[in-house]
Amino acid sequence: MRYRASLVISLLFAALGYRHDVRAFLADPATSKHKPIHLSVASSSPNTESVSSSSSTPFDFFQPTEIDASNIPPNYQTILTSLQELKSGSDLRGTYAAHANSGGTIANISHLVKKLKEEGKGAALTPFASHCFGVAFARWLLQHQDHLDNTTRDHKQGNALTLCIGRDPRSHGERLADAFARGAESVDGLTRPVRVMYTGVATTPAMYEFVRSGKCDAAIMVTASHLPEDKNGIKFFVSNGGLDKNEIDELIVLAQDEARHWYDMGIMPPSSGNAGVFCSELVSL
Repeated sequence: MRYRASLVISLLFAALGYRHDVRAFLADPATSKHKPIHLSVASSSPNTESVSSSSSTPFDFFQPTEIDASNIPPNYQTILTSLQELKSGSDLRGTYAAHANSGGTIANISHLVKKLKEEGKGAALTPFASHCFGVAFARWLLQHQDHLDNTTRDHKQGNALTLCIGRDPRSHGERLADAFARGAESVDGLTRPVRVMYTGVATTPAMYEFVRSGKCDAAIMVTASHLPEDKNGIKFFVSNGGLDKNEIDELIVLAQDEARHWYDMGIMPPSSGNAGVFCSELVSL
């Protein structure tokens, strides 16, 4: 029995990663001539000496992981991180990744994002991400009325917050524009509804000119400029020009909050797929 008890205690100490003279202690704890046992964490580095701890040491062995500390499920954490990784200076940039235009879950998006990373393609720009940033931009504009120049604004849309969306010729630009438009128009300002006007294929300077000339309050351009065909991105414009890096950070926080909303519901927002752009008005250039 004593042998079995000793074996159990030895295995327990080994499992916990402690280093000490177990045999001396087990021989006779009361009369052992050995010094008091000091517990220490086994170093992960062969060149690093273990550090003795005080009586409070056992509590230090249970450091919470990132998931434990924030209570964020892995799939959801992947989505939040992917939205942040799209930041490219004052724009958003990523590799376009398609998913179902209706149905599906956040887990599907998470697996898609992970797959793209495993293939070495970097951050994934999905229609879901575009939807979240559409919501984020509309909310950000409603919170920052000082960025809107209403003095030269065309009031055909009444009191609505108007947002123009253009894109370059990339085939997936239309779907990203549709998801962004749906996201923006889902925001219900208490005093100002949000209205999206889609221009179709346009140039980046043209989108800023729409804002500067008062045709709309703000605009985005879905483009990845000179990057390869599989890339895409989003540029933002307000009355005084593009957004700065800090303002993009603010959009990311708002987009992550929207992602949390859909994760809690367990579904993804719908989109038109390649069937067109859902918005209030089509603008002919």
